Amino acid sequence: MAKKTAPRIESFGPKSQEIIDISMKYEIFTHWFYTHIRPVVPDSAEGVIVRDVDGNEYIDFFSSFATMSLGHCHPEIVETAIQQAKKLTHVPDGPNRPRALLAKKLSEIVPRGLTKSTFSLGGGSAVELGLRLAKTYTGKYGIIAFLGAYHGRTTLGVQSLTTTNYSRQGCGPFMPGVIHVPYAYCYRCSFGKGYPQCDLWCARYIESLFKGQLTAATDIATLIVEPIQGVAGNVVPPDTFLPELGKICKEHGILFFVDEIQTGFGRFGDAMTASEALGIQPDIICFAKALGSGFPISAVITRDDIAEKWEPVMSSETFMGNPFLCSIALKSIELLERMNAPKKAKSLGAYMLKAFTDSLKNLQLVGDIRGRGAFAAIELVKDKKTKEPIDEETWQYTADLTLRKGLMLNFGAGNYGNVINIVPPLIATEEHIDRAVDILTETLRQTQKKFLF
Repeated sequence: MAKKTAPRIESFGPKSQEIIDISMKYEIFTHWFYTHIRPVVPDSAEGVIVRDVDGNEYIDFFSSFATMSLGHCHPEIVETAIQQAKKLTHVPDGPNRPRALLAKKLSEIVPRGLTKSTFSLGGGSAVELGLRLAKTYTGKYGIIAFLGAYHGRTTLGVQSLTTTNYSRQGCGPFMPGVIHVPYAYCYRCSFGKGYPQCDLWCARYIESLFKGQLTAATDIATLIVEPIQGVAGNVVPPDTFLPELGKICKEHGILFFVDEIQTGFGRFGDAMTASEALGIQPDIICFAKALGSGFPISAVITRDDIAEKWEPVMSSETFMGNPFLCSIALKSIELLERMNAPKKAKSLGAYMLKAFTDSLKNLQLVGDIRGRGAFAAIELVKDKKTKEPIDEETWQYTADLTLRKGLMLNFGAGNYGNVINIVPPLIATEEHIDRAVDILTETLRQTQKKFLF
């Protein structure tokens, strides 16, 4: 069998290329962020601006998958890290002051009734902990998740929920008992219907699983859902969707598990959590991303009665509740509350969505522009009427050109890899948005001209 060779990945300068070549030689190839084809090799960053090792500057409207809500290297986050590092960096899984205060703080910003937290290092492991809580409490094993879901891929448990084919290939068999159902993706409705005339047919479909005898929906412990599906292309469901899911879960004795890894801490708008903004009452919520402002920490919070079923020896990690990381998380929440992150996300997002819509809506290759809070997405198509997605060559050209012009976005999202996810830091200004709109508009016009849309 012929030996496979790693793909040639080109950079924007000789220093970047040198680092990429070393990585390709000595690292297990995983995933190149930003564009999938021409990665930036960052050297420093401040606020909304990232600089690579060759001195090129980029406006960051990617935020490391909604992680950098406070922007890069926020001075108070840096100072907190320095001071805590001087004091205490690590103790094994057990009580410490930052950990205890973080658990208390989380209980104050989530919907009432959720009081007990536990911690880990990333979103995937937080989901894993939440699944264990649900299974332990209910004594059941089944899980309802959604097509387009992304709940991590660090363990085979969470990978069983995530539906990205490229991360599942060759890794099966997966955890049994997972049922995937259509999400409320109104632009590409799985049932060919339109909202609101559909009466949330996607929720009705889930409800039907519990009414029939031939649906294989047995022993369901929990339903897990993202308020906005990020990897699927920042898919924003109707505001009535999650509340309806909550009602279905309550009626059928299923734990309602809301994955707020990207939407938490104000980015969704209207409240510090999407759950509160939507008026829902989850049984379990998990957080990560903005919680650590670039440092690896995640959290799961649940009800007292669910936590009481948990035996301490069921899960313990060396770095669980690490005091260094918890102190940074506390400062992150403090800063987000101080800036009134929900209000900022709502106003920033409204300005951003209008600016992109006004500038791009008449371009032939722009099929859909959507958003909520400080999330936006642009779905690119060959034909507005048929919604046929653009091909890989077209989106690669678009991604490369956008990055060349100095704008970082998340290209290649969505079921067809044709969605641009836009997730700016909450400290971005209208001037940053205007510049981003100008760059993307110019890029898409050039793309349209080159590919004769």
